[in-house]
Amino acid sequence: MALLSTYRGGGGGGTTVDSGAPIQIQSTTYVNRSAHIGTSTTSLASTGLSLSITPTSATNEIIIEVTGNMTYGRGGGATKWALYRSGTGVTDGYIVSSTASYPYYYGFLYRGGDAWDAQTSMFKDTTYDTTSALTYTLYHHQQTATSAGYTSHQGAPINMKITEITA
Repeated sequence: MALLSTYRGGGGGGTTVDSGAPIQIQSTTYVNRSAHIGTSTTSLASTGLSLSITPTSATNEIIIEVTGNMTYGRGGGATKWALYRSGTGVTDGYIVSSTASYPYYYGFLYRGGDAWDAQTSMFKDTTYDTTSALTYTLYHHQQTATSAGYTSHQGAPINMKITEITA
């Protein structure tokens, strides 16, 4: 997966940065040109989309945004996304899971309905305490295993953007 852009702002030379100001942005796009990115299982599976960022401060906040330009859920069994975080200095695991109980019953995204459509989900990660690289990976599954759902149509991009902001 190619890293498309890196933006760094603020910092250095006595410059102060207001709370909520972006410090850096990482983004990437994943495209599978030979098949839809889909699943028909109720078990979480990787979509192939992941991106890393190295926080400049352990107290800043990280916003993860994922956009699927052509997603397809099912009316009888929605497609659900979950967000997995790994890295040195954190416990690897789902920071937004997709479970059968509150608070993540609907996961990072809950996509029902029998139609192709663009979907975007965002999450603010405030639970890390490291300045080592963090990797975020998008997972998906079906609520019920009656039919396949799709995170992306063949040839359509899935985009991930990670923004570090000052706390």
